[in-house]
Amino acid sequence: MATITQRATRDLARRPLHSRLLASERGLGYLLLTSTGTLDGTLVWSALFVLIAMGMILFAIVSKLERWAIPWHVSIRAEETAAYQS
Repeated sequence: MATITQRATRDLARRPLHSRLLASERGLGYLLLTSTGTLDGTLVWSALFVLIAMGMILFAIVSKLERWAIPWHVSIRAEETAAYQS
């Protein structure tokens, strides 16, 4: 039998990310939603650019961790062999 926290975690993982972003009462999702509702374009674009920057930074971090953790992966080997052939 699953505990309450296990069920809550499983349910949270099933929920799409955008619903967690926009159905909050604080944070960037809330700021984006309220500023869209009040037609504050500057705040909408600012929150959007912050979210984009966060996504790009997190993607770069995960890519570096992936290179470090699994250097034998085919995608990393393909990049290295292409660099040697040039």
